[in-house]
Amino acid sequence: YIISAIIFFGIKLTYYVIFSITSLIVAFITLIITLRWKISIHVIGFCTPLTLLSIISKGIFCPLLIFTPILMWARVKVKAHNWLQVLAGAFLGIFGTIFFEYFLENLLI
Repeated sequence: YIISAIIFFGIKLTYYVIFSITSLIVAFITLIITLRWKISIHVIGFCTPLTLLSIISKGIFCPLLIFTPILMWARVKVKAHNWLQVLAGAFLGIFGTIFFEYFLENLLI
């Protein structure tokens, strides 16, 4: 994420810098949480890029988030997580991404 942010900054693609830094922040928060608790990285890894694509495309990719509950159910079904862990992953992946993207956009643009 850091390397992509530097490259995008160098070629003046500000929105891609924002998306790279947002992904880095969400990944770092995931790491911190995972040290103490088992949040669903699969759900975060699904929701974060889809949320970023939805922001870029002005909502075109939003309908794909409908598959999030299926992934959440599968993670619970195979006993990899409980419902709180997959809900927390979806929350961080969607709302964390929206928050940091909005914050960075207002900071950098």
